[in-house]
Amino acid sequence: MKQANRLKSNGFTLIAVIVIIGILAAVTIPRLSNLEREARIASVQGLLGAVKSASSLAHATSLVPGEPAIITMESQTVATVNAYPATGTGDCRGGRA
Repeated sequence: MKQANRLKSNGFTLIAVIVIIGILAAVTIPRLSNLEREARIASVQGLLGAVKSASSLAHATSLVPGEPAIITMESQTVATVNAYPATGTGDCRGGRA
């Protein structure tokens, strides 16, 4: 009799564990997909911050008296127009692509 009760108890525990794992999976999978979206948004926001920072640095450098209209930042030449970085492909020879 004791052996039969022990088998029923072990079977019930296994079913309970499977149900709990299923519930956890149903809750976590949508949350993980939402985290991926948030990570992409944060990545783009970080890139935007880097571009704004580089623009501010180029503007500040071009405001220094005697600085030319072309600034070198991290081995890249940046053309400036009215003390702000020029838009375009980065070609500082005066032409646009």
